[in-house]
Amino acid sequence: MTGPLQTSWLASRPACPVCGYSLDGATGAGVPEPESLTVCAYCGVFLRFTPAMQLEVLTSEEWAALETETRDQLTRYLEITKAWRRSDARSQ
Repeated sequence: MTGPLQTSWLASRPACPVCGYSLDGATGAGVPEPESLTVCAYCGVFLRFTPAMQLEVLTSEEWAALETETRDQLTRYLEITKAWRRSDARSQ
């Protein structure tokens, strides 16, 4: 794994397995690869890219096994995502 969060536009637009929204980007640094982590910007679930570059939900056991710094980064991104959704809802 190159890092917990990645940034790029995704040509394949994988769907979040929880809310079904097609994600067109992943946030962080670089191009996601299998095992890269991200957060769904729509429902807030923590996700991992599979070898086929689809998304799967991170289990509680996988979450617990992450380094503290990785969990903190993902949690911060989740908080930013929630603030963005609240701001977006107010502007409509």
